[in-house]
Amino acid sequence: MNQQYRVGNGYDIHRLAEGRR
Repeated sequence: MNQQYRVGNGYDIHRLAEGRR
């Protein structure tokens, strides 16, 4: 459960951080 959350949210956060910057 923790691995899926990190992968699903990790990719979104990375993409959001790049778009926000």
